Amino acid sequence: MKRGTRLKAALVGVVVTGGAAATAVLGPAGPAVGQASQPVQVQIQVDSSATLVAKGAGANVLVTASCSGTAGNSGQVFVSLSERVGGAITLGFGQTIFECTGASQQVQVLVTAGATGPAGPGFPQGDLAFKKGTAVANSQVFACTADGVTCATQQVEPTITIR
Repeated sequence: MKRGTRLKAALVGVVVTGGAAATAVLGPAGPAVGQASQPVQVQIQVDSSATLVAKGAGANVLVTASCSGTAGNSGQVFVSLSERVGGAITLGFGQTIFECTGASQQVQVLVTAGATGPAGPGFPQGDLAFKKGTAVANSQVFACTADGVTCATQQVEPTITIR
């Protein structure tokens, strides 16, 4: 064998051996991202009535939510209420976090009245307390896999009664 050929063969052997050593130390490569991320499934349902709290400063809305995925994931529930009070419309927002277990869970969301936003035609003022009556609930559940690669959301907008 010529000297140049021996040198090339020796270098190839070092590279192959080094690659094998790195694999032994670091372990095998993990699965592709699509294989590592289990799909997330979410579901939400809003109770037909909410309970007035603190003389209308808020309303407790009962939501049945579920999310599935890998252990340790959490989901978020967002609820906004819109209610006509006198000649105006008031808004309120609330949210909570719950653990993804795959089973349906009842969570209570405190929606605080008086959310402020841009004033003007077509925009609710949001500065009034809730009262007993009918409101529109915009409710969403949102969850992601632990690695944040796969997310799911569901939204419902039922009309509910505030008692």
